[in-house]
Amino acid sequence: MTIANGADNISAYTPVFRTIGVGASVITVLVFAVMVAVWCVAGSWLGSHKRVVALLGRYGRWLVPIVYMTIGALVVTRSGVINRLP
Repeated sequence: MTIANGADNISAYTPVFRTIGVGASVITVLVFAVMVAVWCVAGSWLGSHKRVVALLGRYGRWLVPIVYMTIGALVVTRSGVINRLP
């Protein structure tokens, strides 16, 4: 997500990497890289299954917006933003 959004987001992680030290920073970057690879393999695997492709072809125009709205609603409610509104 950081790379997809541009280099400006990298500055948000600078304090974290500065405080955790070199060893932990290397481990963090390695875990991030491995997990990105896992997500890519999982996406490739799911995208190659005929049932998944057929399901998304049939219901994708409804399913994708519902998933994004659900994620957004969970982020807003769990962050406590709604409680801070007047």
